[in-house]
Amino acid sequence: MARYSCLFVVFLALAGLPGACFGQGLATLSGTVTDSTGAVIGSAAITVSQIGTGTTTVVKTNDSGVYLFPSLPPAGYSLGVVATGFKDYQQKGIVLQADQSLTVNVVLQVGQASQTVTVSANAVQVDTTTGTLSQVIDRTRVNDLPLNGRNAAQLTELVAGVVLGPVDNADQGVTKTFPAAVTVSVNGARTADTSYMFDGGNNIDEYTNVNQPFPFPDALQEFSVQTSNYNAEYGQNAGGVVNIVSRSGTEAYHGNLFEYVRNGVFNARNYFASTVDPLKRNQFGGTFGGPVSIPPLFHSKHTFFFVGYQKTIIRDQQGGVNAFIPTQANLAGDFSAMLSASNPDNPLGKAVQITNPHTGAPYPNNFIDPSTFDPASVALMKDLPSIGGSGSVFYQNPLAQNFDEILVRGDQDFRSKDHITLHYYQNDFSNAGVLNSSNLLTYASHSNIRVQSALASETHVFTPNILNSLIVNYSREVSERGPLSNSPSVADFGVNIYQPAQKAIVGIAATGFFTFGDSAFAEFQRNNYILADDFHWVKGNHNLAFGVHAEISKVDLNNEFNEPGTFAFNSNNTNYALASFLLGYLYTFNQGAGQYYNARNQFYGFYAQDSWHLTRRFTLNYGIRYEPFLPWSELFHRVEQFNPDAYAAGRTSTVYTNAPPGLLFPGDTGVPEQGVRSSFKNFMPRVGFAWDVMGNGKLSLRGGAGMFYDTRQPAIMNSIPSEISPFSLSVSLTNPVGPFSNPYEGINNPFPAPVPPPKNVVFPTPVQANTFDPSGDFQVPVTYAWNVTLEQQVTNNMTTRLAYVGAHASHLFVDDQLNPATYIPGSKLSTDQRRYFAGYTNIGEASMSGNSAYNSLQASIQEKVAAGFSILANYTFSKSMDTLPYLTGNTTPSNGPGNPYAYSIYMPNYKALDIGPSDFDRQNVFSASYVWQFPRLSEGNSIMRAIVNGWRSTGIFQIQSGAPLTITAGSDISQTGLLQDRAQWNGRQPYGAGACKASAVCKNYFDPSVFALPATGNFGNVTKGAFRGPGYFDWDAGLVRSFPLKGDGNFEFRAEYFNLLNHTNLNSPVTAVGSGGFGSITGANTPRIAQLSAKINF
Repeated sequence: MARYSCLFVVFLALAGLPGACFGQGLATLSGTVTDSTGAVIGSAAITVSQIGTGTTTVVKTNDSGVYLFPSLPPAGYSLGVVATGFKDYQQKGIVLQADQSLTVNVVLQVGQASQTVTVSANAVQVDTTTGTLSQVIDRTRVNDLPLNGRNAAQLTELVAGVVLGPVDNADQGVTKTFPAAVTVSVNGARTADTSYMFDGGNNIDEYTNVNQPFPFPDALQEFSVQTSNYNAEYGQNAGGVVNIVSRSGTEAYHGNLFEYVRNGVFNARNYFASTVDPLKRNQFGGTFGGPVSIPPLFHSKHTFFFVGYQKTIIRDQQGGVNAFIPTQANLAGDFSAMLSASNPDNPLGKAVQITNPHTGAPYPNNFIDPSTFDPASVALMKDLPSIGGSGSVFYQNPLAQNFDEILVRGDQDFRSKDHITLHYYQNDFSNAGVLNSSNLLTYASHSNIRVQSALASETHVFTPNILNSLIVNYSREVSERGPLSNSPSVADFGVNIYQPAQKAIVGIAATGFFTFGDSAFAEFQRNNYILADDFHWVKGNHNLAFGVHAEISKVDLNNEFNEPGTFAFNSNNTNYALASFLLGYLYTFNQGAGQYYNARNQFYGFYAQDSWHLTRRFTLNYGIRYEPFLPWSELFHRVEQFNPDAYAAGRTSTVYTNAPPGLLFPGDTGVPEQGVRSSFKNFMPRVGFAWDVMGNGKLSLRGGAGMFYDTRQPAIMNSIPSEISPFSLSVSLTNPVGPFSNPYEGINNPFPAPVPPPKNVVFPTPVQANTFDPSGDFQVPVTYAWNVTLEQQVTNNMTTRLAYVGAHASHLFVDDQLNPATYIPGSKLSTDQRRYFAGYTNIGEASMSGNSAYNSLQASIQEKVAAGFSILANYTFSKSMDTLPYLTGNTTPSNGPGNPYAYSIYMPNYKALDIGPSDFDRQNVFSASYVWQFPRLSEGNSIMRAIVNGWRSTGIFQIQSGAPLTITAGSDISQTGLLQDRAQWNGRQPYGAGACKASAVCKNYFDPSVFALPATGNFGNVTKGAFRGPGYFDWDAGLVRSFPLKGDGNFEFRAEYFNLLNHTNLNSPVTAVGSGGFGSITGANTPRIAQLSAKINF
């Protein structure tokens, strides 16, 4: 920790050094001032004025006639130029966007200063000064494009090179992460490698590295997505950088009121559903902003505020479930209906003779003495429906979710020398639980999640060529879930096991008949603190930037997820699972000590950057960034290391003396305090160029290359040891001697487990382990990225772009399994008895051995609003290849560097199976968004003008080729315990003759006859991502009618249709050969859905 403290001192010392403003989404405006002969004009006074606030900034041209405004907020501007002996110059209509570098060259005419030349044309939009690839989703698109759920993060998919990851929405809403994350891959990077910033502060969930929510569209100014070769000021992640900019107040008061409504009566039926979904969603709120004025106490033309609020109410019925429970006849011991397959009270439809699980003898006439029923099972039946017949119960759970979102922002200018921005953002989510004391089948836990962000930034102009920017940011996310307060626990029904104070039922199941239970109590806290300082210095033809960024993150998990225990009953030894349940004859019982994890992390980043205007037409960008890697620090050292050498030598831990050989902990010789060591060699050089080919700012050739480290590793990476022994004791029993009411009968009950675990804690066997490389070294993931781009202005409002973009990454996270079982033909030994390291079950190692490669051709066209029409269209043709995806175990053992103790003899040439298209690889992706303001009728009678005027149309097109699919065996055919076996393919045409014709279920998307299970002891031959799933086509469209109100206000009515053409976008098929539904498609994406809204703008 002393080393970290020293780094913080260094940061404080450097905070006053000369930098680009860290991640604020600010823009750069530059250009050259010349006379009509082309001679440069030095010492010309350049003034930019922000439209809406009147804020002005003044600089002077240098001896080369170059001027630069390095840090301007996204907004509209006017530009003024004054030089002795020349007419004054004014240019209007300049629009700066987030992270944009715009060039506006000025030609002055000889004349008197009292004469002014005014230019109203829009400024050229071609980038002639940087090698960065970026795209801005501007205010027009944020405000007008149709958004299902009004989540602006969805609009990141409109950017070239950006695709949605396959695990989008995983682990959100009812568990750990706020239900607004959109997990995207940017130019082949993994979905956890994208940085999100909000007004320059953090907008990332440190536990999983997904984004925290964007402000709702009416509170959002715009956001930029930088996809390749961004400057050295950006770091931490190797994927894209998303910079979110909130709205601010202006010199005039403006605001709105709105409501958006979605109701099932407007919608089409899903392809696989029998009815239209009943979802009802209401989203309403408003915004207001302007100058701060408290007559007669205070009124300022330089102080502005903005507030926004949105509430979302969702009500729905979740998918219906059909369960079977014991009937009244069963409770009386009568199971005679099961003796006849044709008996309508037989839920299986086949004859079943029930047997005594202890003796194997059949029960005469299927009658069981009720006095032999387990008392806990009988007590539990009192909270299940009382029913006859076959015991069939159909039930649906109500869904009740609410969001409450507020943004407050303030801006203050001080004499054009200082600008202060403050914001506070809060978003609350709640998901109601369900507890019906007469039907525990509907049991559901509740969840509450709150996201907060508080930020202060200050920009100070020392001289026209020197400025400094400081950011202080605090962000927080707290997720809480669990049962309702009056929930029972299994102890209330007479089960003799330890239960946590917060009662919960996690899982009780009779295989094939019923299952109920949900999450136990848990709280997940993330806190993030940022201090960043950046300094700009324009020196001659150089735009120098230096900066430093310090960050502290805290993640605390208090999770009782497996403490209440889970219970499963099946037909083993009785032939009927419901009989096993009533008799209390367990198939499996599991109980643990929860997960308690307290992690801390410090981050420091330093950079130097220069944009050197070598000539008026050529700019060179070069810089370097340095980020030491400091691992997450678990406060109570809940980390471990499995060392094969120690295992072979019989070496045991001195920290936990009952640990098996090879399992070591911090405090043992050679084990780093946090499992891995810090890394101090992460230097990232970056270089780019931009060439104004014709010298008129309308055609540029740009490019660059650089190194990008993923030093922001999510906290989840080293949290796994906290949920296994010795830090979380667990018991897993199969066919225990004890009944449901007393599963520990005859064996030791270790709960409640001591906290912290004592030195002599007993490890339940076999032991599960999770480790980093036993050397203690950590290879930080690194990406080498490059691009070459040709960009041209076609008309005054239209630009086109053609780019080649590539990337290669190494040292990516891969979860290698070190302890596969050995296949022994004819052996009756269990999987764990055949493992290489005896006494252990799975041993997972974060080997950091993954690799990826990405190549693409990207074409874009963008037209700003011209003649009422605006379009942004992108096409990406790409190929992304990698080894196994994030947090997925290997198909076969690895014998790669740093892991010589797993053996390739199990599957020679196994690497051919584990390298293939990335899970997010979409070879062809096209997206287009448009806003079309219909022409206005200026003549004719007032009635006709009222009918025709005020209409606009908006929409989003998306077309994508299918995602990669891997055909698996679906079971442990290799008998290695890895559960990643592939199918055996005979090489013939894999696709069926046509899955979906007119109705569901869709069968044979894959032809089952060409795939088979591999021979026992083999892995199959299907490689990763060898086949493709269905493609995707969608058109979301909106129609808006605007009615003018008094002043400059208006009333808008909007009708939006998502999937306007009701095109069926099929989900991927079942890919496990061992499944009865192999090759079939059982689900589809959203059908046509309508949303209506009304909005008053004033």
